[in-house]
Formats: sequence, structure tokens, C-alpha cells
Amino acid sequence: MDMKLKQLSILTFVLSFFASNVSAQNLRTDHWCATDQNYEEMKQNDPSFAQAREALEAYTLAYAQTRNASKKKATVIIPVVVHNITHDGGQGYVSKSVIEAQINRLNIDFNRQNNDTVDTRSIFKPFAGSVDVEFRLAHIDPNGNCTEGIVRMENDLSLYPVPRNSVKSVSYWPNSGARKYFNIWIIDEIESNTDGSYVAGYAQFPGSNDNGTYGVVMVDQNIGFNERTLTHELGHCLNLYHTFNYFSNDCSNPNDYCSDTPRQDQAYTSACNETQNSCSNSEADYGSVDVVDQIENYMSYSSCQNMFTLDQKVRIESILINTTVNSGVGGLATAANLMATGVADPYNPAVCTPVADFKYGVQGQQLDQKSVYICTGDSVSFVDYSYDATPTLFDWIFTGGSPSTSAIDNPTISYETAGVFSVTHQPGTSAGNGNETKTNIITVSSLSADYTGIIVDGFENSTAFTNEWRIENIDEGSQPFNRITTSAATGSASVRILNRFISEDGELHELISPSYDLSSLGDPTLNFKWAFARMSSADSDRLLVWYSLDCGSSWTLALAPMQGSVLSTIGTSFNTANWIPGSADWETKTGSLSGITDQANVRFKFSFESGGGNNLYIDDINIDGTLSVGEAFQNVQGFKVFPNPTSASAKVSFKLAKEVKKLSIVVRNAVGQVVTSVVNGQSFNAGNYTLNVDQDKKLSSGLYFISFNADDETQVQKLVVR
Repeated sequence: MDMKLKQLSILTFVLSFFASNVSAQNLRTDHWCATDQNYEEMKQNDPSFAQAREALEAYTLAYAQTRNASKKKATVIIPVVVHNITHDGGQGYVSKSVIEAQINRLNIDFNRQNNDTVDTRSIFKPFAGSVDVEFRLAHIDPNGNCTEGIVRMENDLSLYPVPRNSVKSVSYWPNSGARKYFNIWIIDEIESNTDGSYVAGYAQFPGSNDNGTYGVVMVDQNIGFNERTLTHELGHCLNLYHTFNYFSNDCSNPNDYCSDTPRQDQAYTSACNETQNSCSNSEADYGSVDVVDQIENYMSYSSCQNMFTLDQKVRIESILINTTVNSGVGGLATAANLMATGVADPYNPAVCTPVADFKYGVQGQQLDQKSVYICTGDSVSFVDYSYDATPTLFDWIFTGGSPSTSAIDNPTISYETAGVFSVTHQPGTSAGNGNETKTNIITVSSLSADYTGIIVDGFENSTAFTNEWRIENIDEGSQPFNRITTSAATGSASVRILNRFISEDGELHELISPSYDLSSLGDPTLNFKWAFARMSSADSDRLLVWYSLDCGSSWTLALAPMQGSVLSTIGTSFNTANWIPGSADWETKTGSLSGITDQANVRFKFSFESGGGNNLYIDDINIDGTLSVGEAFQNVQGFKVFPNPTSASAKVSFKLAKEVKKLSIVVRNAVGQVVTSVVNGQSFNAGNYTLNVDQDKKLSSGLYFISFNADDETQVQKLVVR
């Protein structure tokens, strides 16, 4: 499942925090860069890769011997595409501004324009060099369309891709053909850290015969202006090795084919230890004297990197001018390709038409929900997630919302009327507007329950089921909950999941009930009938039952999870292609609702996680309990004060089961004085009502009590004004 994503302000903050406080340099371990491991894996998978590498080293040596050092080399421009692959609704996301800052860091480092060149020790300064390369985000995609050079996709391979390079197939732009690009992938995690290791990134050396994998893979938390992980990894892509011997402690041979990087064995450190000298060998470039380790080098693991050497510059140059697809990136830097990818001078910000997308959710919850459930008077937050352009204009349309339109990027909208509502988002730039409508994503429920007292719902009424029950296909599977009339515990209808035909374990489906008022019941219970057949004892299917007291905005587990032999109603195994239960195959589940006895607006959710078993059937939802005479005729239901606390005016909502001849609603302060009167002894017909407590906003900060009296039935609730 692919999904393009846009920024969340909280993620931008987290990334900025990592960039300024927890840089990759402070996290480096012996597994920090996985380029050498990736190289060994590629050699094992493709023996010709090692031969191609040998041929490329011969070419590089020949280039160094014939290179005219006095001839000024023109700056090489490389068109870049960044593929930000996320998972679980945005894990691994990096904002456009952070990506652009990282590209800026690359250009500063490679061209030795970094401020910390002053920290290069005097012995190494004569050997520091500028590479004269500029990386630019592409402004034309492979299809000739406008782009900002950033691709956003969602795929589980963002987390621990196995095999290592498999994530690259999720999104890739060609490095051959009419338009050619250098690929960078940003994901959430490269390897699990359960063994204490940390992999920040890895690169592929040039000379590969596999054009679909050449480039760099990075983790999201190591991207940013203060990060040099990508500088290190791009060095590998341009044919630079580590300055130390990775797989062996060996000081007898040069580590990286560069005579101006002193030999260093595997005994490195991430700290800036200026006395570190892991190999006691004389170095000809330094007057045949023993030289300390060059911890300043970008290809070290040190936390004080600030330079490439002149020999490293020559190796990089040999790749930058090489136009052979499998050996260099020179073909990316031709005038024709720079024009074709939109990075030729003058290089200005891309102005594209946005592709509209957005996320939404209840404040304080993740904004990656497919459906939002709230009560009347509650609010929903919306976040612009457009891509391919940075919108400068916003045009939101909120059916049923207040306000019903918005011209800001991330609005928060209140919903005062019950119903199921859609949202349209039309972000724009001077190039045009995108358009995205998400249908029936906001479900707003009345503060008064749909049903009161003892309830039995056998799904016999198809209209009531369609209008009152909600089916949530969380993982967009092919077999969600569905009302059927081919099998039932009683009557002719039930609800079923064709679990037998769900191929992916863990696929999640939900069934959400209408609302129930339990306040008139003593010792309430939830009962339902179900039938389920296991395919084998290894099945991992689970049925969970939840309840919500806030119209479905949040959920609490109502019953212990049902799984394994507890879930199965016919034994431990069954192997019929499409199982239909008989009358003896149904069981009844009973659970106490004593913890929510007095609640006047309760919903239930049946959540099923597929795990290889056969079909699941549910029937006869029963809310039971003791119905007292006094409670049965209670006139007022669902009395609620909201928002609470509030910094503005509040509202009261309630339902009258019958006419009230005298209704009074007054607001008292903490010492019992009447501050204001909402209703003063008026008559009200039966129905649902929402009234303003303090429309003129006269209430000062403090604690208040809302007293509600309907024909001598009195309820009191607190209100906090901030």
C-alpha cells in the first residue's frame, strides 16, 4: 500500500532536536556505517561485482597518474532525488526543509566551505581539498512533470528492510536513459538495535551492474544540517573507503588507496582524541614520520569530521567525470541531463502544482486515522500533507464543520451537529491547485444515546444496521465485517468476516455499535453470541471488545481478549473451505459493565485480528441489567458541559425524554452565588438541545457549578474556566 505524505509539525520538531542534540557522531558504533557489509553481500550475490570493482580501481589509478592537477575543473552538478519511505502513517518522515538543509550541508562539506575548517590540525591542512561538486534536488521527474525532488511513499520496508536493498524497489528513479538521477533513500530503521548496534546509513560503491540499487540509504534521525552521515556515505558512492581497516586490524597496508590519509587499524574511536595513533608507521606524504590518525576525515568514524584529502578528491573526480553508467555519475552531469532534470542554471525553487493530501484526527491523538469519531461540540485537527509542491494558498471545505471553510494550512474545526461528514482540501501555488476529497471520514454523534435500557440487537433490521453500525476496514482488506442472512444464532441475520479468505496475518477489521444509555440499568452486562472455527492450533486470530464513553474518540478494553481455544467454538481444528456454523456451534459471551454503570453514552467496538483461522460470526448483541422504576422514567439524559475546561464560552447539551414544564439552568461560583442564568423556568418539548452557558464570555477564570433542574430533577456538573 503506497501513500504520499506531507509534514507534521511535531515530526519536524523531533528531527530538529536530533539534528542539534543527538547527532549521528554521538551514536556511532562499530556498525554505524553498513557500507562494507553491503559490499560483501553484493559480492556474494553477484561475483561479477567484484570484477567490476577491480576494473574501476584500475581506471581510478590511471586517472590519477594522467590527471592534470593545474587544470581547473568545472563544478560538477548532480541531480538528486530523495525517496522518503515511511511506515505506520508517517514513521520515518523527514520534512522538506530538513531535506533541503541536508543537501546544503553536502554542498558545504564537499566544497570545503564549512566553518569548522579552522579545526583541521596544521599537519593535515596542506592535504585538505575542495571537491567542486554541487548536489541539486531535481525539478523535473522521469515523466517530465514538475517536482521538488522529494518522493514520499509508505511501505513496511521502511523498517528493517530484508534483504538490505529491498527498500529501493519501493521507489527508484533511473540513472540511465533520457533523464538520470542520483538516488537517496530515507527510511525509519536499517537494522534492529536489539543487539545494541546502530546503523545510520550505508552506500553502494560505483562499479555495480545493478542500476536499481546505486545510491545511499539513510535513517531519518541522521538527516539534517548538523548531520554529516550523508557526507560520509556519499563519499562511499564516489569511491572512497573508510580511513581504517574495517574487517581486520592491519597497519601494514594503506586502508583506502590514499597516501595522504595515515594508516589506521580498526581501533578507532568516535571521540575527538587528537592523540589517537592506532598504527605506528611512517608516512611518506608527511616526511616519513609517524602520524596520528586523521580523525578530521569525513571517511572516519570520528565526531569531529571536517575534511576530504587531495587524494580523496582525485578519486571522487574520477567518478564524477566517468560517463559509464555502472562506473560513475558523469552521465548525470551532462548539460543535456541537467536541462532534462530541471537543475541547469538558473536553478530556482520549483513551483509545481501540489498533489493534495491531508491527515486528521482528534487533538492529542495521532493524525493518521482513517475515520474519526467525536461527540457534538468536539473538534478535529487537520494537517496539510500535500506533496510535489509547497502550497502557498489553502482552500478547505468542511461539510458540517464550524467554520465550514478555512484558508490556513493546518486548521482545527468544531462539529456542532450529528452526522457523517466529508472534507475537501485544495492547496495551491501560482502553478495551480490540487484537489482531494475524503468522503465520510468524520462521524459526529449526539450527546444523547441512540438506545436506552435493555437492548437486544440481532441485526434483523437491515436499514438500522446500515444507518447505526459502522464497519471499519482498517487495513483495507478484501473481507471486512458484513451483515449476512445465510446463517444466524437466532432469526435470519448475523454479522460475518470471511476470515478463511484473508491471506495476511494481523489484518484488522472493526465493527462499531450505536450508542447506549446505561444509566437506567443496575448491574449492566454485555452479552453476545459468536461462532468461530480454528484451522489449526497455531492460529493466532483474536477478537477484542472495547467500549467508548466519548462517541468513539477513545477506547477502553471491555473484555479479556478472546483467542486460541477460547475463541474457537467447535474445538481446536477445522479445515472446511468456507465454514458455516450449525445451531450447536454458537456460544454466548457475557461481560460485566459494572465499571461504567452510570454512563449515558456508551459505544462498543468488536475488533478482529486475522490469524489464519476460519470464518467468524457474531449475533444477538444484548445490553442487560436491572431496570428500576425510578430510573426507567428519568426525564433527563446525557447532560454534558463542554468544552471543559474552557478558555471561552461553554455549552450544555441534554436530551429530554418528554416535555419539561419548568426547566432552569443556572451557573454558580465556588461559594454558591448565582453568576448567570442560562434558562429560567421555561417549558421545553422532548428532544435534543445544545445551549450556550455564557454567550457573552463574562465568566472570569475559576471554578463554577452548572445546576440543571427539570421539573425538580436536578443534576450538577463542574465547569473550569481558564
